[in-house]
Amino acid sequence: MKKLRLRPSLKEPKRYVAFRIISPFAHEICYEDLESSVYNVLLEFLGECGLSEVGFKLVKSLFDEESKTFVVKCKAKYVPRIIASLAFLSELGNEKLVLRVLKVSGTIKGLGLKKKGSRKKS
Repeated sequence: MKKLRLRPSLKEPKRYVAFRIISPFAHEICYEDLESSVYNVLLEFLGECGLSEVGFKLVKSLFDEESKTFVVKCKAKYVPRIIASLAFLSELGNEKLVLRVLKVSGTIKGLGLKKKGSRKKS
């Protein structure tokens, strides 16, 4: 039996938004803490229906503890809502923080970030 697919023209375009965490106190940032606090803020701002509408996903492979960056995937027309709602994220655990948008792109490659475990071949 043949699988039915949507034509590319019918799919909603997606965007990747790269964020940097700015905090003088955040030495070690755990992915699980970040994920739970981001989802809680989005639920408060957008609600359950709004969160399902934006197609939000936190890209785990692009989370970097050293540079304090993470990437969010969402539908293109909801990028301003995601950025606005994440502006309300002011604490991670007990530490104060500010999020800065680094770049918005249609592809991961366009963000200019490296995935975990990827190395340059020499």
